[in-house]
Amino acid sequence: LQAAGKLGEEWRPLLLRLAEETVNTVVPQPRDDEMDLRAYVKVKCVAGGSLADCRLVSGEVCSLQLVHKGMKGTIHQPRIALVANSIMFQRDEGRFVSLDTLAMQEEEYIKNVTGRLLASQPSVVLVERTVSRLAQEIFLREGVSLALNVKFRVLTRLARLTQGEIINSEIGRAHV
Repeated sequence: LQAAGKLGEEWRPLLLRLAEETVNTVVPQPRDDEMDLRAYVKVKCVAGGSLADCRLVSGEVCSLQLVHKGMKGTIHQPRIALVANSIMFQRDEGRFVSLDTLAMQEEEYIKNVTGRLLASQPSVVLVERTVSRLAQEIFLREGVSLALNVKFRVLTRLARLTQGEIINSEIGRAHV
């Protein structure tokens, strides 16, 4: 960036310090991880900051929006559930079913899926796609913060960072 003329000379000491911190912080696992440090480093620009505000953040930095303003935005030492796909009830379009039956099946399915997730006592649930309104209400009632539309690569980075697993919400999915 400096060679391309996009950054002034005043950035040089800061960039050197941050690069040195990064090399000393990031430790890839040679067997199954990428050895290039650039795979683990992300530069994030926050509007309104100054040179003095620049720093290395050990961990993942991402912008998430909680689904309800009543959900906690700051949680000390959170228990995180990472969920691939959606938490939704899917019905087959080609079948005719009574609306009452469909509503009962959807409610039962959503309660079952959220119950299994809540059994691990997460304080935060991050979902790759969308979550049904009923599931959102259950998470809110249980005091669990929920973020939707989280990019899969963010889920992957968080799984690596926390040594956790990404749960596939499609396991046991009912089709009606």
